[in-house]
Amino acid sequence: MIKLMFTLLLTFSFALSNDYKGFASKMNYHLDYNSALTIAKKEQKELMVVMVANFCPWCVKFEKLILEKPKYDNKIKSKFIPVILNNEENNFPDFLKTQIVPTIYFIDFKNEIIKDKIVGYNNRVDFLNIIDK
Repeated sequence: MIKLMFTLLLTFSFALSNDYKGFASKMNYHLDYNSALTIAKKEQKELMVVMVANFCPWCVKFEKLILEKPKYDNKIKSKFIPVILNNEENNFPDFLKTQIVPTIYFIDFKNEIIKDKIVGYNNRVDFLNIIDK
């Protein structure tokens, strides 16, 4: 019984830790910062980098209740190149490392300077006001 529970827990943990990849695939978000930056330069759009982590319920809530909604998705993709990265994987530039997730960075495609940052979960109205700036 203990082995079964342990196996189920590991399986569930693995599924949660890769959930952001499923979100990225479903919503057409980039998983590689450098390739997204190349596209941003070509399209002359800022990057919107969403930093998440394993076992972060607020990250999942942000994805499901805000980012997956067509109203927000259309606005995001019209203005930004969206990227989602796992803060625990360290496959991104050091200046994106954060202690609080979700954290959303808005990055200038010309010089990779952070133009704005949202730390923690924000409601829909606040998020829409930020991306409308």
